[in-house]
Amino acid sequence: MTKVEFTIPGKAKAKGRPRMTRRGRVFTPQDTIDYENYIRVCYQQERGEVFLEGPLCAQVIVYHKIPKAMPKYKQVKALDGTMLPTMKPDLDNVAKVVLDSLNNVAYSDDSQIVILHVERHYALKPKVVVMLEELE
Repeated sequence: MTKVEFTIPGKAKAKGRPRMTRRGRVFTPQDTIDYENYIRVCYQQERGEVFLEGPLCAQVIVYHKIPKAMPKYKQVKALDGTMLPTMKPDLDNVAKVVLDSLNNVAYSDDSQIVILHVERHYALKPKVVVMLEELE
C-alpha cells in the first residue's frame, strides 16, 4: 500500500470552465493549463516517478493566506483552526484541477479515486497539500 504526499506552493486556483469560440471550438483557458502543468512539475519534483495503481484515496488540503485586513484577534483564531475560511475558489473546483492534472503522472485516471477528502484552512503561506494512498 503506497502513500504519496506532495505540496503545491502558492495560491490555490480553481479549474476554469471550458470556453467556446464563436465558431464553436471548445478550449481550456490558458491559466488552467498553466496551473495543471505547475501541479505536474511539483509532483514530479517531490515524488519522481511514483505511479499508483488500483483504487485510491485522495486528500486535498488548501491553505489560504490570512488577509492583511483581518484583526489580530481573528488572526489568532484563524491560525489555531477555530476560524475557517469561506472564500473563493470553490473547493470542488480546486480538487478537480489537482486531480485532473495528475492523470497519467501519478495514476492512470482520476476515476481510480474512490475516496476524496477536501478541506481548507488558514496559514501564514498559501499552499495546497495533496495526499494519495493506494487502497487494498
